[in-house]
Amino acid sequence: MQIGDMLDRKGHRVYAVRPEWTVREAAAQIAQHNIGTTIVTDADGKLVGILSERDLVRLLAEDGAKLFDRCVGGVMTASVVTCGPATTVREALSLMASHRIRHLPVVKDGAVLGLISIRDVLELRLESLEENFASLLRGKREATQTSRAVERATRGKAEFVAGLAGKLTPALHKILDLAEELANALAEQPGAADQLRDLQDIDGNGRAALETLDRAVALTQLQSREREPAAECVALPELIAAAVGALRDAAMRKGVSVAIDAPETIPPLSADRRMVKEMLHQLLGNAVKFTPSGGTVALGCAADREGGVRVSVADTGIGMAPEQIADATRPFHRAEQLTTRSAAGIGLALVDAMMRAHRGTLTLESRLGVGTTATLHFPPPAIARHAEAAD
Repeated sequence: MQIGDMLDRKGHRVYAVRPEWTVREAAAQIAQHNIGTTIVTDADGKLVGILSERDLVRLLAEDGAKLFDRCVGGVMTASVVTCGPATTVREALSLMASHRIRHLPVVKDGAVLGLISIRDVLELRLESLEENFASLLRGKREATQTSRAVERATRGKAEFVAGLAGKLTPALHKILDLAEELANALAEQPGAADQLRDLQDIDGNGRAALETLDRAVALTQLQSREREPAAECVALPELIAAAVGALRDAAMRKGVSVAIDAPETIPPLSADRRMVKEMLHQLLGNAVKFTPSGGTVALGCAADREGGVRVSVADTGIGMAPEQIADATRPFHRAEQLTTRSAAGIGLALVDAMMRAHRGTLTLESRLGVGTTATLHFPPPAIARHAEAAD
C-alpha cells in the first residue's frame, strides 16, 4: 500500500501554522483540531518544520509560561524528513525508524499533501488484521457449510447406490440361475454349442455386473465413512500367498509367470483383513489381465526406512500413458477405451479408497508398453497400533 492511499483514507487534512506565530497560537490550533502534531509552512506554503505536542510539553518544563510568547520558528523541528504519495507504507516506516521520528510529512512538487504518523500506520494494520480475521471467519463458515453439503451429497450417493444394488442384485441372480438351468438342459443336446457359448457369456457378464455392484457399494460406503476398516492382526506373507494361489491357474492358462517376494520377517499389520485381501486380489488380477503371454508379474512386500510396510505388484504388461495414470483411480472413467489399461472400472478407485481409510496411499508408476507397478504403503501407525495391542 502507498502513502497516497492512506492520505485518501484520512481525507487529506493539513493543519499548518507560520513560523512567526506564537507558540500560544500554535497550541490553540493543536487543541482545536485535536491533533498531536502540526506542520509549519512559510508564506509560500513550503514546508519548513514540524511542531509536536510532545515538544511543547518538554519545552514548557524548561521555559515555563514564557514559552507561549515565543515564535514557533524558534522552537519547531527544522530538519524535516519527507516522503511522497508513491512511497510505500513499508518504506515510510523505515524512514521513521532510521530518523527516530513519529511523523512524516507527505510532499509532492513542493506542496504539502498531508502528514502520516506511526499511529496512522498502526490503525491501518489493525483494520487490516480485523478484515483478515473477519475474512477467515467467513471462509471457515463457508468451508463448514460446503463440507456439510458434500457430506450430505456423499451420504445420498451411498444410499442411492445401495438402493440400486438392492434392486438389481436379485434380478441378476435370477438371470444367472435361469442361464444355468438352460445350460444344463442344453448340455446333452447335439448342435447346441452356439447357445451354450451365449449362456456362458451371460453368466460371465452377469457375475461381472454383480462384482461391480458390490464394489460400487463398498466404494460409496468408504467415501461416506459408513464403513471403517477393522483393526485386525494381518500377516501379509500369508495373504499374498493366498492371493497368488487364487489367480495362479488363470496366469498359467495365459502364459504369465508370477513371482513372490514376501519374507516371513515382515511385521504384521493392524488392518482390515478383508480389505487387504480385496486390494491384493484387485491389483494382482489387473496385473495378470493386462500382461500378455510370456510376461511376468511380481508381488512382494518390504519394510521401509520410516517403519511402514510397502506392498508392490509389478507387471510387464501394456502399461499406461502419463495422462492415464492420473485418471486410473477415478471410477468408471473413459468407458470407451476398453482396450487400454485405464479402461472403465472401479477396482483401482476402491483400492485407493481402502488405502485412504487405512491412512495409507496407493501409488502407480507406469510406462506405456513397458509395464506398471502399483504400490500400497501402510504407514508406521498401522504397525504401531498392532504392537501396542499385542503388549
